[in-house]
Amino acid sequence: MKQGLDQYGVIDAIKRNEELKHDFLASTENIQFSTRATTSFDADDNRVTTHSPMFALNENAIGTANWYDINHTMATQMSNKLGVPKSYWDKCLKTAPLLLKENVDHWLHENPKTMMVRTLGDTGRAFLSDRYARYDHFDVLEKVMPIMSKFNMEFRDSYITDDKMYLRATFPHMEKDISARQKGDVVRLGIMISNSETGMGQLQAGPIIERLVCLNGMVVTDTKYAIKRKHLGSKWEDSIDREILREETIVQQDRAWLMTFEDHVGNLFNGTTFEEITDKIIGSQNSIPVQRAEIAVKEITKRYSFSDREREDIYEAFLTGGDKTKWGMSNAITNAAQKRVSADRAVEMEAIGWNVMNMPTRQWESVAFAEAA
Repeated sequence: MKQGLDQYGVIDAIKRNEELKHDFLASTENIQFSTRATTSFDADDNRVTTHSPMFALNENAIGTANWYDINHTMATQMSNKLGVPKSYWDKCLKTAPLLLKENVDHWLHENPKTMMVRTLGDTGRAFLSDRYARYDHFDVLEKVMPIMSKFNMEFRDSYITDDKMYLRATFPHMEKDISARQKGDVVRLGIMISNSETGMGQLQAGPIIERLVCLNGMVVTDTKYAIKRKHLGSKWEDSIDREILREETIVQQDRAWLMTFEDHVGNLFNGTTFEEITDKIIGSQNSIPVQRAEIAVKEITKRYSFSDREREDIYEAFLTGGDKTKWGMSNAITNAAQKRVSADRAVEMEAIGWNVMNMPTRQWESVAFAEAA
């Protein structure tokens, strides 16, 4: 995973995006859909034509400057909302773009609905319900940074992807040696705040664990330790862009969530949560060791749908780590997460690492004693 942004970098990045964002409430009958053809040449110098989806709003569509490209997230949301299967969408986009236009136009106009369309620059990035409540990255940053400072948290890194923002910070004085046999394996407690502006996740905060010997990160997924907030509010009535004032109900929800978040950080800081988490880590080191490393990693791959390259990285890390317990397998997964280009995927794998570490005994035994098919 590429190096994340520091606290100044994430502030600058979010501020730049704020200037490029626009939101529209639009009836689907006022949305035009089309595709754009792009020609390139492959390695054998053969001409290749690809098609990409785009949209415009009827009242604004005067010339090509008012057309927006549609990214993967918005395309998936449109296909789901309109009942056009994504596999069919992709097939038409590749071989029959006019057929895709005919299908999408029909379902946009057949039964009109008001949708919130979110754009960033000249790209459409989300196709959402008119009840979507906008808790954007800037709002989150503005609210949580003072609390992080209050608790003397150390900013670790941040990532902003097409769909999410991740903020991670640690408590410098919340450390513990979790070595079951040899001293020197120290972990540190931290917190991760994640948010989506495109309907791909809730605003939430929960613990992370950083292993200092290798800087592997692990996302604690237990719901008892997390606070979440849905992007759901009342229906918007009129055409909007991002400069409108937010509803008072949303403002009140802001205050309530902020108080909950501050309490949540306080609960992490008092040590009880950290003790529970580290007790689980220490317990995982007493699990039955893996008998056949390659077969066990294949079993884990099958259970969690890792790619072939991810499987290879996990296997290499597992052998190098020399720990055949659940803790060893978990660390192999979080180590492999660091090699992912996508921050979204890296965080997913860090969460899987925690889930593997917490496998029930019988489930883990099916991995530890797995045999070749």
